[in-house]
Amino acid sequence: MKTKAGRKCPCWKIVVYAEVLEKYKEGEQKMKRHAVIITVLNLVLGCASLAFADGQYVESLRSDDAAKWQKAVEQGNANAMFNLGLMYKYGWGGVTQDYNKTMELYQKAAAAGNSRAMLGIGWMYKNGQVAGKNAAAAFDWFQKAAQAGNAGGMYNLGFAYEYGDGVEKNLDKAIQWYNKAAEKGNSGGMFALGNLYYKGKGMAEDKAQAEHWYQNAAQAGNTGAMLNLGLMYKYGLGVEQNQDKAMDWHLKSIDAGNTKAMVALAQMYDAGDSCLKDHDLALSWYKKAAAMGNIIAREKLAGLGENW
Repeated sequence: MKTKAGRKCPCWKIVVYAEVLEKYKEGEQKMKRHAVIITVLNLVLGCASLAFADGQYVESLRSDDAAKWQKAVEQGNANAMFNLGLMYKYGWGGVTQDYNKTMELYQKAAAAGNSRAMLGIGWMYKNGQVAGKNAAAAFDWFQKAAQAGNAGGMYNLGFAYEYGDGVEKNLDKAIQWYNKAAEKGNSGGMFALGNLYYKGKGMAEDKAQAEHWYQNAAQAGNTGAMLNLGLMYKYGLGVEQNQDKAMDWHLKSIDAGNTKAMVALAQMYDAGDSCLKDHDLALSWYKKAAAMGNIIAREKLAGLGENW
């Protein structure tokens, strides 16, 4: 088999792509649940990706018994305070969702030095889950978490300084905190550094450094970095153009639930890049992305007169 450009299409790739598509056909609810876990980790742990161990942790907690953690809270266990607060935040473990109870437990855990609780308080202020949105208060709590050694807090400080969210914009400080987060293995910090190098924002544009940080972030599980690597290889942006590598990175990002990567893969099938041109497969990926809320996919389908 050959592509439009005459290059051979690796048959194993077709099999893998088909397997991933079949997984979505048979398990869309499972993937939606997986996307919820990703969102929870992004908000609570301050990461732009999730490690497998973290995914196991959240999956375990959401099906756990809140009463067990309540007993540990009564014994003064700060980790239990945070965990029970998280359960109240999402209504897990047999409790009713209660943001006020979450804040109460997070405050107790933070007072006992739990940096995850500090980060969690920051996110509650940022999202307006207590007394309306308060970016300045969120920044203060992110700073406390960072000072306590929390990599998610460091990443969020970097973000706040980059965009002036609750604090005066300062790209030098943003880069400083992103670097600190990256040094502690936070994929969000790595991804942010890749973006800054790619755009030449606050530093000289350097596509090679961007690719370096995207690679590090992707290896740490960051789906945005996987997508960006795919796009760099697809268009030859700072790297040698390689449609096979583009497909591989898009596939990895898709497997982690990234709908933008689904759209990118659909576009490649539409154009016949790296593999055989296949309108039906392209349409299938557009529909998967649209069903998970991707606006670009929905607009594309609307233009084709298709439903999702």
